Amino acid sequence: MGEHAGLHATFAGYQQLPPYIYLLAYPVNASMSPMRVTHRIVGMDLGVAASQMRVEAYDKEYRAIPASTEYPAVTIHTMVDMVGQQFIWLPMTTAIPDTFSTACRFRSLRLRFTTAWSKPTMKATSH
Repeated sequence: MGEHAGLHATFAGYQQLPPYIYLLAYPVNASMSPMRVTHRIVGMDLGVAASQMRVEAYDKEYRAIPASTEYPAVTIHTMVDMVGQQFIWLPMTTAIPDTFSTACRFRSLRLRFTTAWSKPTMKATSH
């Protein structure tokens, strides 16, 4: 855009298998498909003198997140926080019936302002 302003956009898709120990813990776990995520990020940078401002909007969509077949609200991402022990394994699947979804979406708008005389200040909103 110019010497003191810029736009950027990023799109990326990733896939990752659950940790190997989860695939081996129960026979049903061996059928889990790779977890998938799609990131979309757009932003703008503005610089004036010794100050810089960055505004970024995020849209991150997570799919095929392994969830417990016994407790569908427990996923591979929340298991440590919900159960309290990282070494507990449950039967899991990425194909939960209509009662629970193995997908989620995170959206956020972030504003970052820095100057030569101050530490970075960040404000974020998300839903």
